[in-house]
Amino acid sequence: MQNLTEREKVLCTFHYPLNKLEPSKKTKKEIELVQALAKAEGNLQFLAEVSSSSDWQGSMTQGEAILNALNFVQEASKLNTEIRYSK
Repeated sequence: MQNLTEREKVLCTFHYPLNKLEPSKKTKKEIELVQALAKAEGNLQFLAEVSSSSDWQGSMTQGEAILNALNFVQEASKLNTEIRYSK
């Protein structure tokens, strides 16, 4: 992170206390968690749209499983956000 602009340095200083320009291991893991949940939600949203089309070849059980998984990922994302902002 040597070639940061002044704006990036200010933002890093604001988000990472004690003038650290590198996020902590915990912060990196939190970012990875948010990214993984977002990717899973995006994939499940795509599958939910496909499963609701008229040319869907899967069963009702498969479509229902996709929608349930999407709901669980969305709940996990919401809980993760609540946990992070309750600190």
